[in-house]
Amino acid sequence: VCGTRLRRGGDKDYMPALVRTRQVGKRVAIVSMKRGCNRALVDPSSHVKDFEVVWIDDHLDKLMVPRSGAAPGADGTKDDYTGAATVVRIMHDLVRCSPGGRVSSRDAGKYLKMVDVGGGRTMLDQLKDGHGGLRSFFNRHGGVFAMEEHESKPGDDPMNEGVFFITTTSDTKGLMEEVSKNYSDEDEAIFAKYGAGSIDPKRVYTNTVSLSRRDRTGATTLDGEFDAAEAVAPLR
Repeated sequence: VCGTRLRRGGDKDYMPALVRTRQVGKRVAIVSMKRGCNRALVDPSSHVKDFEVVWIDDHLDKLMVPRSGAAPGADGTKDDYTGAATVVRIMHDLVRCSPGGRVSSRDAGKYLKMVDVGGGRTMLDQLKDGHGGLRSFFNRHGGVFAMEEHESKPGDDPMNEGVFFITTTSDTKGLMEEVSKNYSDEDEAIFAKYGAGSIDPKRVYTNTVSLSRRDRTGATTLDGEFDAAEAVAPLR
């Protein structure tokens, strides 16, 4: 648009330049990742932009082009990345075992980084390569998963900027039964090592519980016994 300047990024150091740009009669738009954008750039009182921030995270499914080499996805269609059904199962178990039935994106990323898929790579590596990251993956598998944005509050850990929660949908059971038809022996070995029966809730859900406490959802502690294996109904 003529007369409009676009700033891609979220660094606070550019604020003087953005203010000056507006002073000379140009309109300013900011495009950034949620986790990488300084709060000052979003705050209307800063007077550095003329439009709402465009969040790249919300458009990754359109911007990212997954690798070819397909396996059936959780929505019953052909997925663009081999092993997607395996990631869906691991994440499904992770959500179902969680206190409160939801997992923060930080905890999800940390857990997927622990899942060794061979060749010196983790499940998180595969997810990033094939789908552009967590948010894009869950958007593509909206039949099984839903996302809830975490609202940052004053005093929050800066690392929680852009964090969201992952939950399962009401259609999950039927879709997971369909996905289970695609599992290989290698998949079953991964589930045995990293699936529901192997999840230690006191170790895995630290960020989820911390944010839930802040949000006053009731999931304020992991004290007491919590049997992850009993928290998930068998898929088959």
